[in-house]
Amino acid sequence: MNKNPILITGAMSSELEILISKLEDSVFKLENSFEIYEGTIKSYPIVILKTKVGVINTAISLTMAIQKYKPIAIINGGTSGSHEYNIHKFDLIIGESVVNINSMKTGVRQLGRGMNPFDWKIQEFHTGAEDELIIYNADKDMVELSEDIQSKYQYGNVYTGRIGSGDVWNREVDRISWLNKNFKTSCEEMESVSIYKLANMFNIPVISFKVISNNEMTGEKFDIETAKACQEFTYEFIKTYINNMN
Repeated sequence: MNKNPILITGAMSSELEILISKLEDSVFKLENSFEIYEGTIKSYPIVILKTKVGVINTAISLTMAIQKYKPIAIINGGTSGSHEYNIHKFDLIIGESVVNINSMKTGVRQLGRGMNPFDWKIQEFHTGAEDELIIYNADKDMVELSEDIQSKYQYGNVYTGRIGSGDVWNREVDRISWLNKNFKTSCEEMESVSIYKLANMFNIPVISFKVISNNEMTGEKFDIETAKACQEFTYEFIKTYINNMN
C-alpha cells in the first residue's frame, strides 16, 4: 500500500460482511488468529479488521493493526443495546464519546453487609493517584461529517451520543437506567472503549457507529439483521470521508 489506509473494525462477521463485499481487489490475511481484509474503496486503501468480541480481543488485534498498517483513521461499526426508552431497534448512534462501564471501584463493606452496585464508582485505573473517570472522544470532524450525511440512513432515527463500553451485557433495567442517568450513555457494547483509547493514544482520528439491536427497557429482542443497516451507513461515510480527502 502506497498510502496509509483507513482501518475499519467490527467484532463479528455479521458486522462486516457487507463492507468486505464492497472492497475492490480484496486480499484475505490471518494474523495471530485475527481476520484481516485488505483492498480499496474508491481507489483508496482500506483495511478491515475483525477484532472478535470484547475489550481484550479488540485491544490486542487493534494494537497489532495500528503497528502494521499505521492507519490515517479508524472507523468502527456494530450492534449495541439501547440505554434509553426512546431509542429503538434500528436507530443509529454516532459515537461522539465513550465511557468504560466495566471499570469499577466498590465501596467498603464488611462480611455480611451485602453489596450495592448503585454505590460503585466508574473510573479508569492508572497508578492510584491518577485514577479517575475518563471520557474518550471521537474525532470532531468525523462526528460533524457523519451528522452531515445522517439523512442517508433510512432504517431509523440517528442520534449523536455516548457509548457505554465494557465486557458486560446489562439486562437489568434499573442498572441500565442508572448508567444512562449518571454517565449519559445512549447505548452499550463491548469494543469501543479499546478502540477510542488506542486511537486517542496514537493520535488517530476515530469514530464508531452503533446500531441499536435490542432494547431491554422496551422488550425489543436482539436482532442481528440490524448490523446490515449499520454497515450501509458506514459505507456511505467511508465514501464521503475519502471524497473529502481529495
